[in-house]
Amino acid sequence: MPEGAEKRLFIALALLVAILVAGTVMYKVLTGDHYDWMTCLYMTVITLGTVGYGEVIDTSLFPGVRMFTVVLILSGMAIIGYSFSTVTSIMVEMDLGGAFKRRKMNKDISKLRNHFIVCGSGATGTCIVQELLKTATRFVIVERDHARLETLQKLDELLYVEGDATDDDVLLKAGIKHASGLAAALSTEKDNLFLTLTARQLNPSIRIVARGLDENVDQKLRKAGANAVVSPTHIGGLRMASELIRPSVVSFLDTMLRESASTIRFEELHIQAGSRFINHTIKSTKLRDDSNLLVVALKRPDSPGFVYNPSADTVLSEGSTLVLLGESKQIHELRDYSRSTI
Repeated sequence: MPEGAEKRLFIALALLVAILVAGTVMYKVLTGDHYDWMTCLYMTVITLGTVGYGEVIDTSLFPGVRMFTVVLILSGMAIIGYSFSTVTSIMVEMDLGGAFKRRKMNKDISKLRNHFIVCGSGATGTCIVQELLKTATRFVIVERDHARLETLQKLDELLYVEGDATDDDVLLKAGIKHASGLAAALSTEKDNLFLTLTARQLNPSIRIVARGLDENVDQKLRKAGANAVVSPTHIGGLRMASELIRPSVVSFLDTMLRESASTIRFEELHIQAGSRFINHTIKSTKLRDDSNLLVVALKRPDSPGFVYNPSADTVLSEGSTLVLLGESKQIHELRDYSRSTI
């Protein structure tokens, strides 16, 4: 609702109530109690409404009533006109405000590059959104339920596209051609399967992570183009097992995720073509010294496995990926720095 709209509506409503009360009381007083309160209220309403049902109070017997009726009609027309114009202006402002906001949002989405798309804002989608917000990651939400979008807007000013995520046009509006990843978190596996297939056709290089509940569906999701399938049941079972056998580790990870003062995360740094880190050792990049980041592991492009806790003398090559632990903000800055040339 536009700023100050509630106050304007309150004033309009208060004026309408005031004119009704004033008209009823004055008719009662001017007629010397010849008519009951309901008749006086009815006379006030039909006078203000100018419906022409006829006068229920005989104004010829009370000279003051005719003059008051003239005043009531004029003042009533002014108040009703003000109330009607107030409501109309607020509705127009809401429509225009929504249109301008939608236009600006579409423009902002069209400028995004290498962002993520979150399809579905149920329980799973909301968790994804919260994590992306904490790590200052650029993303767009696709959701058909307007009420859910309004709830998410309470978290922050989010970019979203309202519509069916399985629709090509909706995904194109979300910038799928320029997105680097998509989370398929719709309410049904059938929709997630169709969404995965559609997204893969629109952007063959995008990384797709889909939610799956059944092994048979998991295989279909992967065949449809999903790079990874996450099962809430499987993840929940692993979490319970971890709570039993390694509670301190779980507590450490939970504390890291819930810490509000800082956002410590396991992140990855991909050494792309042209990066200033190519052919440099981990020590020479000064990741530990300048960025205060912990190098947890290294994945080389020609190896499916990881090198855990790589030595400082390890030389970085194009296509390698570093797994880091540290502040998300510092890692984002490091990504930008590593892409630039010397």
